[in-house]
Amino acid sequence: MASVHPQDTLDVPLAARRNAAYDCEFVLDVASESFDRLVEAVDRLIAVNARFEVGTDDYGRPRVLGQAQATVMMPCQRCLEGVQIEVEAPLGQVICFGDTVPKELAGADIDVMVSSTREMSFAALVEDDLLLALPQQVCQTQECERLPVLAYPAPGYSAGSQVEADRDSSAVMDAELPDDRQRPFSGLKDLLKNQSEE
Repeated sequence: MASVHPQDTLDVPLAARRNAAYDCEFVLDVASESFDRLVEAVDRLIAVNARFEVGTDDYGRPRVLGQAQATVMMPCQRCLEGVQIEVEAPLGQVICFGDTVPKELAGADIDVMVSSTREMSFAALVEDDLLLALPQQVCQTQECERLPVLAYPAPGYSAGSQVEADRDSSAVMDAELPDDRQRPFSGLKDLLKNQSEE
């Protein structure tokens, strides 16, 4: 596995003609800003690896096929602690050069990456797919060792004590209400009783 800096570039059309294969581990240092969107989306970016091939599709367009993995720290939605997770993203896109997506690919069911230059950084080839692979809720997709025990009834709960507590609280509420309070439905019981007798 070769070590590459995220900002290292490759000539995409040349790599496509050669069917170049890459098995790389990204060197992540503080000075590198190439994964800035990924770094912003997670608490900490620990490692990024990728294995992919740059070749051509059936129409002679450059395409990238492979797999990228990242190890990141993200906050758990249940305990709010940082959790280390592994993210895997399939790579599979056609690369087009210019400013816009060509008309023939605009409605196609193909992932398209548009580049204004022939040379692209290694980070540009994998970052979008890693961002899309990040889970929305970390502990929903992965076991969390700090997951609280979900049990019904709660430990220490006693049904008898709860009934007593409810009765006591309703008695206290009734005692605190003034005698001249309005009771809009107080006559409803008598009205329903009179209608049922008729």
